[in-house]
Amino acid sequence: MAPVGPCPHNLDRYSQGAINDIAKRHAEPVFECYVEHLQSSAGNPHVVIEVPGGHTAPIRAHRSPQGSGLIDFTYCIHRPSPESAPPQSGREWETLIHRCVDNDHERQIEAFRRILAALRAEPQLARQVADSAVGSVALLKGWSETSIERLRRLERGDV
Repeated sequence: MAPVGPCPHNLDRYSQGAINDIAKRHAEPVFECYVEHLQSSAGNPHVVIEVPGGHTAPIRAHRSPQGSGLIDFTYCIHRPSPESAPPQSGREWETLIHRCVDNDHERQIEAFRRILAALRAEPQLARQVADSAVGSVALLKGWSETSIERLRRLERGDV
């Protein structure tokens, strides 16, 4: 929907630098916004602020402006109305946590792809990693067997 009427605010306060300074002062982790000054079809000036998505961690308030209703270091979620508020139920926390894990999941898959690509490019390194894994499995198996045998001796009273 196109803006209607003149912007009631001083547009000089809404520069790229000013908006990003606000985000830097009040948001954690810091993110960069994009600011564009446009004119409506009626010729009225307006400011459009784009907040990019794709964050892997939730954004939280840091040094909340007085009277803003935000609480420092508190995560907020979007509600059905145009409101953001801290999670209020287990279900809302579960949704937030799943979203964080999903975001991190993509990053971990990409890291795994890079590791596989490096191993394909270096066959000798791949053999060393495989040998190390086999050795680690053997160590773990030996520890497990020793632990189970010790547990059985303790159960029998053999100290």
